[in-house]
Order: sequence, then structure tokens, then C-alpha cells
Amino acid sequence: MERTSLFLLINVVLFIVPYRGVYADLPIHALVSDIAGKWTFSISYNVYGADIACGSDTPNSIGRVLSFGDYKTFIEKQHGISRQVTLDLTLETVKLPHDYDAKHRNDWVYLAVKSDNERVIGTWTAIYDQGFYITLDDGLEIFSYVSFSPVGEHKYLTNPNQTQIGWVTRREGGNITHACASGSRVHKKESVATVNVDESTSTKYGKTIQRTSDVSRLDGNLVLKTLKENGGYFCRCTSKGPSTHDLPRAFSWDRYENIPLVNQKRCGGCYTISALYTLQVRFIIQVSKLLKSGKAGHREHALKQLLADLKRGYFDINDALSCIYLNQGCHGGYPYLVGKHAKEYGLHFVQVDGDYTRYESEKDRLETIFRIVDNQTCDNVNSNKLFYAHSYGYVGGSYQCTKCSGEALMMQEIYENGPIVVGIDGSFLNGRHTTGIIDFTDEDAKKRFGLCDVDGHPALSGWEYTTHAVAVIGWGEEVSEHSVKKYWIIRNSWGKDWGDGGFFKLVRGENAFGVESEGVFIDPDLDRATDAVTDASIRHHK
Repeated sequence: MERTSLFLLINVVLFIVPYRGVYADLPIHALVSDIAGKWTFSISYNVYGADIACGSDTPNSIGRVLSFGDYKTFIEKQHGISRQVTLDLTLETVKLPHDYDAKHRNDWVYLAVKSDNERVIGTWTAIYDQGFYITLDDGLEIFSYVSFSPVGEHKYLTNPNQTQIGWVTRREGGNITHACASGSRVHKKESVATVNVDESTSTKYGKTIQRTSDVSRLDGNLVLKTLKENGGYFCRCTSKGPSTHDLPRAFSWDRYENIPLVNQKRCGGCYTISALYTLQVRFIIQVSKLLKSGKAGHREHALKQLLADLKRGYFDINDALSCIYLNQGCHGGYPYLVGKHAKEYGLHFVQVDGDYTRYESEKDRLETIFRIVDNQTCDNVNSNKLFYAHSYGYVGGSYQCTKCSGEALMMQEIYENGPIVVGIDGSFLNGRHTTGIIDFTDEDAKKRFGLCDVDGHPALSGWEYTTHAVAVIGWGEEVSEHSVKKYWIIRNSWGKDWGDGGFFKLVRGENAFGVESEGVFIDPDLDRATDAVTDASIRHHK
């Protein structure tokens, strides 16, 4: 299919009716192909304390980011420039060895970062269409949002030649240092998109995306044809990922009803709610596996205590929404960045106490205790435990690197390690309050938004418009006399009154509403968790 027939996202206004959930944050639209290329990064001297936010407020906001003006000048005045590094963010793919117990990840592919002498020195990934994350072999990591600027009332222009704000982490052995960074593309491109944002509420209701290089209006029939030809994706991958043959036809982890199924209401914090749920379940799974294996050794007592804590407490959603400066709190964000924060700083875990008993019903308890907000004080003087992530990332490798085989990649990861977070176009859930399987009809397909910006790539499956994050805990099949319908089992964040007690089933294997295009995993760090339990026990007995 011709490239122009796949580049169909121009002058299209996406009117999203109000619904609970937002999986978008800053008004940026930059694709993988927009970001790829050679960049020079100006890196500040090391920063400490509050300065590790690199000027961001907590949570991050449009107003604060725009207030910097020229960000390179800002960090030069605040912290000084220590050095510059030039990196080539290529579209070539590489594989990485994984130190986590997950052999299937060794087949995942990542976009390569090269040095000036064409040597592969790391990997990079887009963070949806907002920014990019670079991981170098020498321990240097850079996360930056792509630059944007206002061009009218609630309208912003994306500039793919510059970064807006950037954070640097360097890992050397057990030590971590922080700095700030400003990136500039070596070979400039024209500005690629305008994004129209209704800032009058906490939810982004509309988005206008205009690509300067494309002039065709989105054609529903052509979208349907493209998706059918490519197995539900906007790109046709030239290589394929794993199959599902070695996996069970039906499998699901427990729902873990002890973890509060909250109603996010007007707060666009779905990405945090789903990320924290998957991490807590993965903690329970991994601790249980280790105890059953008989390999717990001297940690057995600490692991048993940890498991008991995990089954009667919960991660503090509001603390995470309020205190992660990489995301925009109730205005949106990304589970990948929740994972980064969890690895570097940890997440507060709340122990359940007797206060729960004073509420007459589960619904009253949830609505009273779990009113979702992003304005808590972040003073780090919290008596609750801190639990950490060991690793995190996109299922398949870099963002979009599914090889158009997201179904199998997701099933493998869920089966081996536990639930994952996925992005979907949540507007399609409106009015589908059902305990049955939500289908992905031809009419639904015609209304999908996305594009293939890198034709003929072996792994990249295309950009998908997604607005809501949910947690996938398993899958199954519904068998009738004439057919077999495959489905995902998914946990939403719209309260227990929605769907099947807050869960729903979505047709599987069709990339319905983008569900199989951008899965995210967050692995638990058991070492630091058991250390925390042991330390707490020692303090308790002093």
C-alpha cells in the first residue's frame, strides 16, 4: 500500500465526549519518525534535592513547562552546562539480554542509539507521541518531552527539533546521580502538528492533529481496509513476533479484590491507577512463587510478612498522582513514567487499619477514602512503606515494536509475570456497560485514528490514538456451536458499578481500540521490599 494512503491523519478533529479517563497529557504530537535522527544534548552539572525535578512543578503542568522559554538557557543559568553529547536515534533494531527471569523478553527488539562512529551504544523509545527515553550502555538515561508552543487559544505547535524539558539519570553501580538536559536536533525538520486542547476541565476532550506533509482526509473505508489487511494495525510489519500456540487457551490471574477498585471520576489518573494495580499484583505473584519454590532461604520470614502486607494494603494512588513530576497528575500521564519513578524513588504503600469498618458499604468506603486527587503534599515524611520497581518498559521492546504481534507478546508477558497496563481509545467504552464481550465492529474500525509513519519496518506497528489506560489480567475464549470468540479480561478504573464489578471483556486478536499496541510492564523489586520489611521489624522490636 502506498505511503500516502497510510498517512491519513490530517485536519482531523477528534471530538471525544466526556468520559472518565485520560491517557494523554501535554499538547504534543510527535511520531517515532519525527523523533528519529541525530540529537545534541546539553547536560547540566549534577542536581540535588528539589532541583532533581529540573524546574518542573509536581505534578508537571503545561503552564510551568511553557514558563521556561528557552530551556537550555534556563538550565544553564540555574545549574550550568557540564557537557554535550551527540546521539543518533536510529530506526534500526537490536535485542537486549534481560536480567529478570523472563526468557521471552530476549526476543524483544529496541530502537538503537548510535555514536558518531556508528557504534551501537544504547537504545531509545518514544513515550507515545509526547517524548522519548534514551538508555545508554554506560548507565546514562535521558527522558525529554518534545517541544511545543502556543499558536492560539488552546492551540499548540509541536516542534520536533527541540526538547521542552529533560531529566538525566546516571547509574554507576549502586549510585544514581541526577541532572537536567536540553536536546536539539542536528538536522532540522519542519514543525509537524498542532494540538487543540480544551483546558477548561481536567479532561482533554478534543485533539486537532494536522500533519503538514499530508493532505488527505481520513477515510473510514480505507482505515477499515488497512486494519483488516494488517491484522488490526496501521503498519504492515515485515517480520512477525511469537505465536500463541504454546500458551493456554484461557488463563487469568486473580482479581485481587483486596486492592481497591476505585472510581477515578473527573481525574484523568487511569494510567496511575492501572500501573499501581499491576505492580501490586506482580509483587504478590512473585513473592508467592518464591515462597512455593523453596528458595526463599533466610528471607522466608520477611517474604511471608511482605505477602501478608501486600494482601491487606494498597499503593497510595493520590500520592503517586500528586508527587510524580514526570506526569501531569489528574491531567494525564503514562504508566511507563510511573515505572521510572517507582524504580528510582519508590511508591508509598498504605497498610489497612480499622477505619474501614465504619462505612456501611464497600461503595461508601471507596468513595470516602479513595477520592482521587493530585494535590496532596509531597513532603516525603510519610510513615508508610516504600516499595520499588526492579524494571519497567513496553511489552515487545521500544514503543510500537510489537512486530504486529501484540496479542502473543501480551499473553506471554501476562502468563510469565502478571498483569500489564495497556492503552485503548476509551471513548469506545461509552455506553458499553456490559458483562459480555465488547466487540470491535467494522463501524468501530472505520472510526479508529492512527497512522503508519515508518513503512516496511520489521517491528514498528504504527501510531494508535489512545486515551485511557487499563490493566489486562488474562484472557479466555467463548465457544459457541459455530465459532470461537477470543477475549481479554480487563480491569477498569470506573468503579465497581461499571461492567462486571469493574472488569470487562474485550475481543482479543484484533487490536481492538489499540489494546494490543502499547502494553507496559512494571516488575517488582523484591530485594528492596524485603529489606524494608526487615528494617521495619527491627525498629518495631527495639
